[in-house]
Amino acid sequence: MDKRKFNGGNSTKSKKAFDRRKRISLSDNDSFEMFFGQFKDNMMVFYESIYKAFLDTHVRHGECYVYFHYLDGKIVYVGKGQGERVFGWNRTNEEHSELVKNGTITPVIIANDLTEEMSLLIESALIKNLNPIYNGR
Repeated sequence: MDKRKFNGGNSTKSKKAFDRRKRISLSDNDSFEMFFGQFKDNMMVFYESIYKAFLDTHVRHGECYVYFHYLDGKIVYVGKGQGERVFGWNRTNEEHSELVKNGTITPVIIANDLTEEMSLLIESALIKNLNPIYNGR
């Protein structure tokens, strides 16, 4: 039976600019760019949901926290923060800022739900003990 008969003789083909049923050709630059544009958008939605879940679990419950920044398995920075400071790249050391911005640094929150005074005490004790390279001398 002809399916076009039931929808007024119109084609049943997709009217979208990118039809997922069609095979993509690397020679067709527009299809290629559109496919990866949609892929990038979908990955950003996924990343934002994972990022939010991480923040809700590890960051947003307490007033202050203390964190480490790791580079190649070595602690290079000890800090204290509130909110999303652990992920911020507004740092006094330009090299450290670039490493955080590029995602080369691995942030790990080591103590959460602290008062301002307690987080400052823990941070200063860890800096004296570990002497990380990106903490100011």
